[in-house]
Amino acid sequence: MFRRDVFKAATGVAVASVGLMNVPWVSAQTPADEAFDLDALIAAAKAEGALTVWDSSSSVEDIAALFMEAYPEITVTALKVSKEEQVTKLSNEAKGGTPSVDALNFADTGALAGVLLPQGLVSSWFPADMRDIIPADSQDPAVFVWNPNVFMYNPVTYPDGPPVTNVWELTQPEWSKKIIFEDPSQSPQLADFLTELRINDGDELAAAYQDLFGEEISGDGTPGDQLVAGWASNALVTDDSDNILSDVGEGGDSIGFTAASAYYDAQEEGYDIALAEGLSPWIGYASPKFAVLVNNAAHPNAAKLWIHFLLGDVATQPVLDNGGWATNPNVVRPDGVNPIPGLANDHSDLYTFDLNSIDEHWAERQNTQDLWANNLP
Repeated sequence: MFRRDVFKAATGVAVASVGLMNVPWVSAQTPADEAFDLDALIAAAKAEGALTVWDSSSSVEDIAALFMEAYPEITVTALKVSKEEQVTKLSNEAKGGTPSVDALNFADTGALAGVLLPQGLVSSWFPADMRDIIPADSQDPAVFVWNPNVFMYNPVTYPDGPPVTNVWELTQPEWSKKIIFEDPSQSPQLADFLTELRINDGDELAAAYQDLFGEEISGDGTPGDQLVAGWASNALVTDDSDNILSDVGEGGDSIGFTAASAYYDAQEEGYDIALAEGLSPWIGYASPKFAVLVNNAAHPNAAKLWIHFLLGDVATQPVLDNGGWATNPNVVRPDGVNPIPGLANDHSDLYTFDLNSIDEHWAERQNTQDLWANNLP
């Protein structure tokens, strides 16, 4: 359902300049093993014979099927578990002994850096034979895919193309209650994206502001603070991403912000949806999905083999269909074209998280959510 709760009494956009809290990144990284032996790992994993993996996406079932084709001696139980449930369940299970899960495919950067790793619930592990293939900033902890979220509009309502060309236009009064977002308090990835804008994207956003308004940005807070506050002041918030598709796709004049893969859902439902191609400085963001070991799990070698498989050439092919990309540069689309119209194949039109600063996501998340809530209409 949509919410139009009033969180502030004063009119206008409230922006607070918030000091950053630096929390040390705790990786629990397994020391590099220069004598890494894949054959020995495979043998140990086969001896364990089983593996349980949690992922917030149902695509984990497809990956598990591919894994079992490669290693039929290992039975994989692949469960779709929300990001929030993964944290809660694992925390509870750790108190009782051996967890019921061996590896996590995890997309909440803030909770990984601020809860799971520091509390010793999971460990970062990376296979030595992949160090020269996967980018260095995607190794501790291991990132295997990036998933895009984008602005979408109705091409029937706006037949001449996207109704805006710059993200700052969406802070203007004419877009009041016409930008549909999920609730950042319920969407960790959106909260992390908004935090990224506040702490890392100042120069790019300042340049986009000047391009649109012809003057340098001024006022309280970072450019990202001001953009987040401006978006919130015009936001129509939903707790169900399906509402974004239906409202935009059924002839609405709103703009929605949701997963790029929702394009396929729109096609199935008969909705008219197009990506806001050409929006400056980007049409959305891509967030990382990590693969980590669960500490004290029953099948540690099978879990390591799972991570090795995720980083290889086969496992992440399904994500390409959703507009995302693998960290392994050898995983490419055969025809070189992104299957979702409006997304660049080289992902140059997406903001990507700075993996060197995600330790700040958890520390800043509440400040971001407060900034958002205090500026809702």
